[in-house]
Amino acid sequence: MSTIAKVRHDEPYVAGESIEKTLASVRDLITHLVGLKGAVPTPLLRKQLSTALWQLTELSGVPPHAKYNVRFVSRGVKEQPGDTKVNHEHVTPRKSVSDRLLTARPGDSGITECLSDAGIACIVTVQEHGMLGNEPGLGWGRYEQAGVQVFDRLTQQWRTSASPTTPDRTDVDGLIDAKASAPELLHRLLHVMRAAGSEAVAGVSRKDGSPTHYFRLHDVTLPEPTRAFGYVHWSGVVDVALPFGDVPAQHRGRVTLVERTNRTRFRTRLRLSEAGDLQLATDLLTLSLDNLREDHREV
Repeated sequence: MSTIAKVRHDEPYVAGESIEKTLASVRDLITHLVGLKGAVPTPLLRKQLSTALWQLTELSGVPPHAKYNVRFVSRGVKEQPGDTKVNHEHVTPRKSVSDRLLTARPGDSGITECLSDAGIACIVTVQEHGMLGNEPGLGWGRYEQAGVQVFDRLTQQWRTSASPTTPDRTDVDGLIDAKASAPELLHRLLHVMRAAGSEAVAGVSRKDGSPTHYFRLHDVTLPEPTRAFGYVHWSGVVDVALPFGDVPAQHRGRVTLVERTNRTRFRTRLRLSEAGDLQLATDLLTLSLDNLREDHREV
C-alpha cells in the first residue's frame, strides 16, 4: 500500500503513445481469451481474464509509480496530507467485467464497450475505499452514492457530481470518543484491525447524513470494492461476518448466534466490555477478513 506522496495528482495525465499501444495489446489479448470460450474450462478462462483485466488498469499509469499515477484521483487524494494511505481502485469490479465477457459472443460490439469500462482505475484514500465497498452498483454511480468526488487529470475537471463526504462519516476516531461506551477498547480494536489492512467507515443516515450507531470494517488492501466484514456498535457490540459454525469451538460459549438479522452474513455477535474480550473480537474479525480475501482470490 502506498501514500499520496507517490501520486502526482497536481500534474496533468499524459499517457503517451507507448502506453496506448500496450493497452491496445492487452485488449487484443482479452478479446482472444473471450474467443476461447468452450475450448477452455470456464474457471481457468475466468482466472486468465481476471489477470488480464488487472493489468489493463495498472498499465494505464505513467511511471514512476505507474500504479498510482493513473488518470483519475479522488478529492481525498488531492486534499489529504502526503502520508495518507491510498488504494488503486477498479471503478468497475473485475468480476462484473468477467461476467459480461463470458456471456458475450466473439465479435460482439459490446466487448469493446466492456473493455473501455474495464480499464478505468481511480486512486482513492483507504477511507474512501472503505466507503465505496458498501455501495451497490457499478462504475461512477457507486462513487456518487458514496459521496466520493473524482478529478480527471486529463481534462483537469471534476468527473463526478457527488456531494463531498461529510466529516462525520470519515472521523471514526472522533465518533468513538464522542459516542462509545468503552472508547479505549474500541480504539484498541480499531488499531489492531487497521494494522491488519482494514479501515473503518461510520454508518450514516441516508435521510440526513447524521452518524448512526455503528461503524463498518472494510478491507483496504484489495483493488476491488469489498463488503463489510464487521460491524462495531458504539455500545461495544461486535457483529462478525462469520457463520457460527466457523467460530472455534473453545470460543462458542462467549459469542451469540444471531438468529434474525437483515444482514444475513452477520451471524456471530459478541460484546466488548472488558480487556479480555478484545483478543476474541480481533481473532474473529481477522478470521472474517481472511475469508473475505480468500473469496476475492477466487474471482
